[in-house]
Amino acid sequence: MVFKTYQKGKLILKKSILDTNVIPINNAQIRKASAIAGMIRTKFENGEIEIPTSTGYKSIDKFYKGIKKGQIIILGGRSSMGKTTVALNMVYRLLNAGKKVLFVDTEEQQEENIIRLFTIHKQFIFKDYLEADNLTENQKKEACLKLKECEKWLDSKELYYVNKPNLTLKDINEIAKDYKDLDLVIIDHLTKIKSDVHGSRYEKVTDVASNLRWLSAELGGVPLMLLAQINREAVKGQGKKVKPPTIADIKGSGEIEENADVVMLLHRDSYYNQEADTPLYCQAKEEPMMLIIGKARGSRTGCTSLKWIPDLYTVSDYGEKIHGIPN
Repeated sequence: MVFKTYQKGKLILKKSILDTNVIPINNAQIRKASAIAGMIRTKFENGEIEIPTSTGYKSIDKFYKGIKKGQIIILGGRSSMGKTTVALNMVYRLLNAGKKVLFVDTEEQQEENIIRLFTIHKQFIFKDYLEADNLTENQKKEACLKLKECEKWLDSKELYYVNKPNLTLKDINEIAKDYKDLDLVIIDHLTKIKSDVHGSRYEKVTDVASNLRWLSAELGGVPLMLLAQINREAVKGQGKKVKPPTIADIKGSGEIEENADVVMLLHRDSYYNQEADTPLYCQAKEEPMMLIIGKARGSRTGCTSLKWIPDLYTVSDYGEKIHGIPN
């Protein structure tokens, strides 16, 4: 079957969709479904189906099967809930699995974050030493030795760090494209990305969120993980009782939820247990951290409980051993 069409005065003959596997129309390819099925089978036979990259957490992977090319991943939570710490724990696990990561820090916390990473690696509370003014010589030598060991460990890994506020998505693209074969780009955090749109905060966040897919495509399909805030009042349920967050509670714009492939949300009950006479939040030595997978295209949603050890900036699966130390 043949049909006629005209382009700039010229007669062009095209076969129908019944006679060919591909017809280009306005730069779009129309394929027979059977041709797509054949492509999938061929890829599988040749070992070309993408295997997702593990998050490093068995409890998360049983729901969300792992990081894939082109994914937009949102990690949400209230301020100081532990978003950056969870992201750094994932970075640590990815680095030890031989992956290449770019960390974009829009809040200018590079030294703080590297100290956190070292603390995770050594399970040693570096801040108690680095910020003390009464260390003995032996304590100072011990800390220096551990810092050198951490520096050597990090030098063997492929972690690249950008520490700059007010970056646009175009800026991040220019930076990231110089690093080939990245396995993940982490941006801390989403609402601090600068928009070229002149308008309200909502319009600016909408512009950024709607262009995340463009950034990933420009970088060759590198997955993006963006940290995002939860609305302050969103976790208050009936009677003002605290409730775990949902994807609708993400601060900024509905486009964030709409454009994300995966949305993970963090919740800790102790965060909200304030003492009556102090504005500080209570913080246990260790406690459960709920990680809610509110959206996961191609995977299951659900929630899991991780172990949060704030002094060591460590987030792990229950029963997991860290450096041979039972957790």
